[in-house]
Amino acid sequence: MDLHVRKIFWTPLGWPVVSPERYAGEDNSAVAPADLAGTWEQITLNYIVIPGYGNEQLTPNFQYSTALTLAADGTFGGASTGTWTYTAPWLTLRFGNGTSAPVYVQKGRDWENKKASIIFTGLDNNGTAIWGKKK
Repeated sequence: MDLHVRKIFWTPLGWPVVSPERYAGEDNSAVAPADLAGTWEQITLNYIVIPGYGNEQLTPNFQYSTALTLAADGTFGGASTGTWTYTAPWLTLRFGNGTSAPVYVQKGRDWENKKASIIFTGLDNNGTAIWGKKK
């Protein structure tokens, strides 16, 4: 078993959210707006456990990442579309379906690809956790 230490951040409404990546002594300086444009891997942690049937539920309910491409003009595309704004450290994603997500942007380490990256974590306006890392 490996011990993973992750940073905890607080949303503007006071809820704790955790970094999608393990702590690696990252530089805590603000991420420049120009560095956000590009291809990201996003995952919405929308776990489903049927109330009262947690012990009988047989499917593992895997959560898969989807592509997210932030364009420099403040729009995004991929598995979903919408617009984005950034006031460091908060990136606000406004999805086409009316959902919005203020996410905390931080420099981080992509452990799977062994390189420095930019990551985000937060909650959408339904209280669902959303994570991302720049490819």
